[in-house]
Amino acid sequence: AVTNDANRVELGFPAVTTVQGAAIISTPTKGAAAGILLSAVKFASPKVVDSDSILRVLVGIEFASLS
Repeated sequence: AVTNDANRVELGFPAVTTVQGAAIISTPTKGAAAGILLSAVKFASPKVVDSDSILRVLVGIEFASLS
């Protein structure tokens, strides 16, 4: 498995925001028309993030052989 545990993604929020889910994409530009969607998840319940908060995200991917 591969994770970013040693260097978690940090997302800053300048205003109160409701986060519905998360995704891993190959293009870091918001609104990009090209790229690969690697994973997407909708949270069981929305998460309200206070203004000036930092959300630290842990991501893990495990590769498995199909043969």
